[in-house]
Amino acid sequence: MRDWFAGQALAGWLASYEPDGAVKVTSTAEFAYEMADAMLEAREKGGAK
Repeated sequence: MRDWFAGQALAGWLASYEPDGAVKVTSTAEFAYEMADAMLEAREKGGAK
C-alpha cells in the first residue's frame, strides 16, 4: 500500500514539471514516500473529514 501511495504521489508531482525541467530523483522519491506515509497515517485515523 505504501509503495502504491508513493507511486501515485510521484506521478502527480512529476506531471506538474515541464518536459525539460530538472528533477532531482533522490529528493523526489523521498518526498513521494513522505507523502505516502502521511496518507497512511491519515488512513489509520479514519481519513480526512
